Amino acid sequence: MAEEIIKAKKIEVKSKKSTPLYVTLIIDAVMLVIGVCMCIWADKVVDTIVKAIGAVCVVYAVFNLVQYLRTENRSNKDLPLLITAIALAIAGVFLIVQSGLVNSIVTIIIGALITLISIFHLQDALNMKGKSSKYSYALITSVIGLVCGVCCMFGLILAQGIPIILIGIALIIFAASDIFGAISLKLK
Repeated sequence: MAEEIIKAKKIEVKSKKSTPLYVTLIIDAVMLVIGVCMCIWADKVVDTIVKAIGAVCVVYAVFNLVQYLRTENRSNKDLPLLITAIALAIAGVFLIVQSGLVNSIVTIIIGALITLISIFHLQDALNMKGKSSKYSYALITSVIGLVCGVCCMFGLILAQGIPIILIGIALIIFAASDIFGAISLKLK
Protein backbone atom coordinates (compact mmCIF):
# COMPACT_ATOMS: atom_id res chain seq x y z
CA MET A 1 0.00 0.00 0.00
CA ALA A 2 2.81 2.39 0.89
CA GLU A 3 4.51 1.60 -2.42
CA GLU A 4 1.35 2.57 -4.32
CA ILE A 5 1.29 5.92 -2.60
CA ILE A 6 4.95 6.50 -3.46
CA LYS A 7 4.38 5.53 -7.10
CA ALA A 8 1.45 7.91 -7.48
CA LYS A 9 1.39 9.89 -10.68
CA LYS A 10 2.63 13.41 -10.70
CA ILE A 11 -0.04 15.94 -11.34
CA GLU A 12 1.02 18.76 -13.55
CA VAL A 13 -0.53 22.09 -12.84
CA LYS A 14 -0.74 24.41 -15.76
CA SER A 15 -0.65 28.04 -14.83
CA LYS A 16 -2.99 30.54 -16.36
CA LYS A 17 -1.65 33.26 -18.57
CA SER A 18 -0.37 36.09 -16.48
CA THR A 19 -2.34 39.30 -16.45
CA PRO A 20 -0.71 42.03 -18.51
CA LEU A 21 1.18 44.59 -16.47
CA TYR A 22 -0.90 47.53 -17.65
CA VAL A 23 -4.13 45.85 -16.47
CA THR A 24 -2.63 45.21 -13.04
CA LEU A 25 -1.38 48.78 -12.82
CA ILE A 26 -4.75 50.24 -13.84
CA ILE A 27 -6.63 48.13 -11.28
CA ASP A 28 -4.11 49.03 -8.57
CA ALA A 29 -4.30 52.73 -9.47
CA VAL A 30 -8.11 52.63 -9.19
CA MET A 31 -7.84 50.88 -5.81
CA LEU A 32 -5.29 53.47 -4.70
CA VAL A 33 -7.62 56.33 -5.64
CA ILE A 34 -10.56 54.64 -3.89
CA GLY A 35 -8.42 54.11 -0.79
CA VAL A 36 -7.37 57.76 -0.72
CA CYS A 37 -11.00 58.87 -1.17
CA MET A 38 -12.06 56.57 1.67
CA CYS A 39 -9.45 58.15 3.94
CA ILE A 40 -10.21 61.76 3.01
CA TRP A 41 -13.99 61.63 2.66
CA ALA A 42 -15.03 58.74 4.92
CA ASP A 43 -18.45 60.21 5.73
CA LYS A 44 -19.28 60.83 2.06
CA VAL A 45 -18.16 57.34 1.10
CA VAL A 46 -20.52 55.77 3.64
CA ASP A 47 -23.32 58.07 2.45
CA THR A 48 -22.65 57.10 -1.17
CA ILE A 49 -22.56 53.38 -0.34
CA VAL A 50 -25.88 53.61 1.53
CA LYS A 51 -27.48 55.52 -1.35
CA ALA A 52 -26.12 52.99 -3.87
CA ILE A 53 -27.60 50.12 -1.86
CA GLY A 54 -30.90 52.02 -1.80
CA ALA A 55 -30.78 52.50 -5.57
CA VAL A 56 -30.10 48.79 -6.10
CA CYS A 57 -33.11 47.98 -3.88
CA VAL A 58 -35.34 50.30 -5.93
CA VAL A 59 -34.13 48.83 -9.24
CA TYR A 60 -34.72 45.29 -7.99
CA ALA A 61 -38.16 46.35 -6.72
CA VAL A 62 -39.06 47.65 -10.18
CA PHE A 63 -37.77 44.39 -11.69
CA ASN A 64 -39.97 42.33 -9.35
CA LEU A 65 -42.98 44.56 -10.01
CA VAL A 66 -42.58 44.25 -13.78
CA GLN A 67 -42.18 40.50 -13.43
CA TYR A 68 -45.37 40.36 -11.34
CA LEU A 69 -47.32 42.52 -13.80
CA ARG A 70 -46.18 40.42 -16.78
CA THR A 71 -47.54 37.24 -15.23
CA GLU A 72 -50.72 36.36 -17.13
CA ASN A 73 -52.48 33.99 -14.75
CA ARG A 74 -51.70 35.41 -11.34
CA SER A 75 -52.14 33.17 -8.35
CA ASN A 76 -51.14 33.18 -4.69
CA LYS A 77 -47.70 31.85 -5.61
CA ASP A 78 -46.99 35.10 -7.49
CA LEU A 79 -47.90 37.29 -4.53
CA PRO A 80 -44.37 37.17 -2.99
CA LEU A 81 -43.09 39.04 -6.07
CA LEU A 82 -45.46 41.92 -5.36
CA ILE A 83 -44.72 41.92 -1.62
CA THR A 84 -40.97 41.80 -2.28
CA ALA A 85 -41.27 44.66 -4.77
CA ILE A 86 -43.15 46.82 -2.27
CA ALA A 87 -40.77 46.02 0.60
CA LEU A 88 -37.66 46.64 -1.51
CA ALA A 89 -39.08 49.92 -2.84
CA ILE A 90 -39.79 51.14 0.69
CA ALA A 91 -36.35 50.06 1.94
CA GLY A 92 -34.59 51.57 -1.09
CA VAL A 93 -36.33 54.93 -0.85
CA PHE A 94 -35.67 55.00 2.91
CA LEU A 95 -31.96 54.32 2.37
CA ILE A 96 -31.70 56.99 -0.32
CA VAL A 97 -33.60 59.65 1.63
CA GLN A 98 -32.31 58.86 5.12
CA SER A 99 -28.69 57.89 4.48
CA GLY A 100 -27.56 60.13 7.36
CA LEU A 101 -29.82 58.22 9.74
CA VAL A 102 -28.10 55.00 8.75
CA ASN A 103 -24.74 56.60 9.61
CA SER A 104 -26.10 57.58 13.03
CA ILE A 105 -27.47 54.10 13.65
CA VAL A 106 -24.08 52.57 12.81
CA THR A 107 -22.43 54.98 15.27
CA ILE A 108 -24.92 54.05 17.99
CA ILE A 109 -24.38 50.33 17.39
CA ILE A 110 -20.59 50.71 17.52
CA GLY A 111 -20.92 52.77 20.72
CA ALA A 112 -23.20 50.16 22.29
CA LEU A 113 -20.73 47.38 21.45
CA ILE A 114 -17.81 49.35 22.90
CA THR A 115 -19.85 50.09 26.03
CA LEU A 116 -20.87 46.45 26.47
CA ILE A 117 -17.34 45.14 26.00
CA SER A 118 -16.00 47.79 28.38
CA ILE A 119 -18.54 46.75 31.03
CA PHE A 120 -17.32 43.16 30.74
CA HIS A 121 -13.70 44.35 31.03
CA LEU A 122 -14.64 46.49 34.03
CA GLN A 123 -16.15 43.43 35.73
CA ASP A 124 -12.99 41.46 34.98
CA ALA A 125 -10.85 44.29 36.35
CA LEU A 126 -12.88 44.43 39.56
CA ASN A 127 -12.54 40.66 39.91
CA MET A 128 -8.74 41.03 39.60
CA LYS A 129 -8.59 43.41 42.58
CA GLY A 130 -6.10 41.97 45.03
CA LYS A 131 -5.16 39.08 42.69
CA SER A 132 -2.97 40.98 40.26
CA SER A 133 -0.73 44.00 40.29
CA LYS A 134 -2.18 45.04 36.91
CA TYR A 135 -5.55 45.73 38.52
CA SER A 136 -5.29 49.52 38.23
CA TYR A 137 -4.20 49.41 34.57
CA ALA A 138 -7.15 47.14 33.64
CA LEU A 139 -9.54 49.34 35.63
CA ILE A 140 -8.33 52.56 33.97
CA THR A 141 -8.49 51.15 30.42
CA SER A 142 -11.96 49.68 30.93
CA VAL A 143 -13.27 52.99 32.33
CA ILE A 144 -11.75 54.86 29.36
CA GLY A 145 -13.40 52.37 27.00
CA LEU A 146 -16.71 52.78 28.81
CA VAL A 147 -16.56 56.57 28.52
CA CYS A 148 -15.65 56.34 24.82
CA GLY A 149 -18.52 53.92 24.16
CA VAL A 150 -21.09 56.13 25.88
CA CYS A 151 -19.77 59.22 24.07
CA CYS A 152 -19.97 57.33 20.78
CA MET A 153 -23.58 56.31 21.45
CA PHE A 154 -24.58 59.91 22.07
CA GLY A 155 -22.76 61.19 18.98
CA LEU A 156 -19.93 62.93 20.79
CA ILE A 157 -17.37 60.73 19.05
CA LEU A 158 -18.03 59.99 15.41
CA ALA A 159 -16.88 56.41 14.97
CA GLN A 160 -18.70 55.86 11.72
CA GLY A 161 -15.77 56.97 9.60
CA ILE A 162 -13.13 54.93 11.39
CA PRO A 163 -13.88 51.56 9.69
CA ILE A 164 -13.98 53.25 6.29
CA ILE A 165 -10.66 54.99 6.96
CA LEU A 166 -9.10 51.68 8.03
CA ILE A 167 -10.38 49.99 4.86
CA GLY A 168 -9.01 52.93 2.84
CA ILE A 169 -5.59 52.57 4.48
CA ALA A 170 -5.63 48.83 3.76
CA LEU A 171 -6.50 49.53 0.10
CA ILE A 172 -3.69 52.08 -0.18
CA ILE A 173 -1.14 49.70 1.33
CA PHE A 174 -2.29 46.79 -0.85
CA ALA A 175 -2.38 48.82 -4.06
CA ALA A 176 1.00 50.44 -3.42
CA SER A 177 2.66 47.12 -2.59
CA ASP A 178 1.06 45.47 -5.61
CA ILE A 179 2.23 48.26 -7.91
CA PHE A 180 5.75 48.03 -6.47
CA GLY A 181 5.70 44.23 -6.76
CA ALA A 182 4.42 44.24 -10.34
CA ILE A 183 6.96 46.79 -11.47
CA SER A 184 9.87 45.09 -9.67
CA LEU A 185 8.93 41.70 -11.18
CA LYS A 186 8.68 43.24 -14.64
CA LEU A 187 12.12 44.83 -14.29
CA LYS A 188 13.80 41.50 -13.47
